[in-house]
Amino acid sequence: MNNKYQSLFGFTIGPIVEVLMHSKKSRELWCGSYFFSLYMKELNDKLNASVDYNIITPFVGSIPKTRAGIYHDHIIGASTKNKNDTYNVIENFNKEVFENITKLIADLKNPSTHGTIKNILSDYLQTKFVVVGYPNNNPSDAQLILTIDSYLLAFESNRTFTLGESKDTCQRCNTLPSFTTEDIPFEKMNVPLCPLCYFQLFHYKNNMLKSIIGPRNFPSTGEISTTEMNIKNPLEYFSFLEENQINRELEFEDKDFKKLANQTSVKLKPYHKYMAIVNADGDSLGRFAQNYSPTNNETLSQRLFNFSLKVIEITKKYYGELIYCGGDDMLAFMPVAINGGRTTVIDYAKELSDAYATEVDKGANETSLSVGINIIYYKHPLSFGLQEAYEQERRAKQFRNSLSLQLTQHSGQVTQVPPDDNKGKIIPLKFDSPAFNDFLEMMKNILSDTIDNGGTIHQLSFPHGMLQELILVKPILVNLSSPQIDHFFANHFNEEIHRSGYGVNFIRDKIKNGYLHYGKVEVLELIIQFLRFIEFLRGEDK
Repeated sequence: MNNKYQSLFGFTIGPIVEVLMHSKKSRELWCGSYFFSLYMKELNDKLNASVDYNIITPFVGSIPKTRAGIYHDHIIGASTKNKNDTYNVIENFNKEVFENITKLIADLKNPSTHGTIKNILSDYLQTKFVVVGYPNNNPSDAQLILTIDSYLLAFESNRTFTLGESKDTCQRCNTLPSFTTEDIPFEKMNVPLCPLCYFQLFHYKNNMLKSIIGPRNFPSTGEISTTEMNIKNPLEYFSFLEENQINRELEFEDKDFKKLANQTSVKLKPYHKYMAIVNADGDSLGRFAQNYSPTNNETLSQRLFNFSLKVIEITKKYYGELIYCGGDDMLAFMPVAINGGRTTVIDYAKELSDAYATEVDKGANETSLSVGINIIYYKHPLSFGLQEAYEQERRAKQFRNSLSLQLTQHSGQVTQVPPDDNKGKIIPLKFDSPAFNDFLEMMKNILSDTIDNGGTIHQLSFPHGMLQELILVKPILVNLSSPQIDHFFANHFNEEIHRSGYGVNFIRDKIKNGYLHYGKVEVLELIIQFLRFIEFLRGEDK
């Protein structure tokens, strides 16, 4: 940046989280997110088209074909025009984009509804911007961003909008006035809908959006959870969808999973009825930005964009559906496991963490990625699932560079990794910690039923009842020393099934090694939760 600039500006849009939380279907959540990204793309393009404006963040280069929203909810830049002129131009640009976006919704229903849609969304869409004088001390990009961010965050914490009233209220979000009444496939007839809920449900009728999501609609939760069957036998999988699809969205029922497994020759597992919501965010990025010095003219915004490209690539590799990726912030729907359960969403999270370290931190050891994963039954309310994923991310960020996972089974049993003990103590599952490496090793060995013993591969033979046995003897194990654990395992696990492989000794050694790093109670509870999740992956569908 230099002294040719006269003003500094920032723009923000919302309320993103509130819109996503109203979603009941995967396509609604995707479209709600993409709506804001599309708005910011149009504004970004208008600013970039003028030589008077330079966008500091976000940097946006060439984007591969993706369904994900890539454009951030913030734009910060500098202008060669004075404050008043810059304000007027951005205000006019925003009006033009608002006109285009609301027309997009109206054209789906009826162009005559455009005026009504504009009136409903004019208060609800929180498009706020600020323009200040450009500092005279030629500050860094990081300092400029910090200057504007304080204003944008203030806008976001003071949002107001007009609610719907009585019978005119949208019955999808229960927030905005409705403008139409529609039948929602598989749900209800004659449902009053606001413009945003209508758009989220019926966006696939628009040719431009259809080119983004593809000839079929955005995958349902059932399709995401059965990704492994699609990989194994795509022709039979597609045939099944075509036979069962109604109104462009397949609604799975329990009976469909067995039928689909038979058609695609995949052994049905419990995890085929579950999907993972993955939410990730950078740690200490603000502090990293303050001290950031560009190398080879590479801005921090460019690094974050390169990370976004990696996220797109990695998500595709693991057959997931990326909802958005705005720099250090991303959300994805993932299959819980593929490859017979041996490749899991945990591997995906680790690869995201590695990519962030490579593309953003680049060896500085100042910023990292924390990942929250919520695994839900395919019929679990999506809004609750998303809220729980945010909670897992918040939990992971307490420790930085960490993973936090929750599995809520249809039976109601909740598995949380890492677990809290009764005193609130947690062993953080940091991506570079012995605990995380143990988790990966236990999954790999137990699911493959093999173990590398000094370079020689042996059968592990991990007993299915081992988990319940550990739960029963936990009160004893917490009071034993390392040598006593050897004797206890030899005496307690002495049946033929326990002596037929390395499984029992493998767990014994994990307990003993854990005692070297952490407290006994926490180690045992952590291993029990590891095993709960692994048993879920290798279990048989009943």
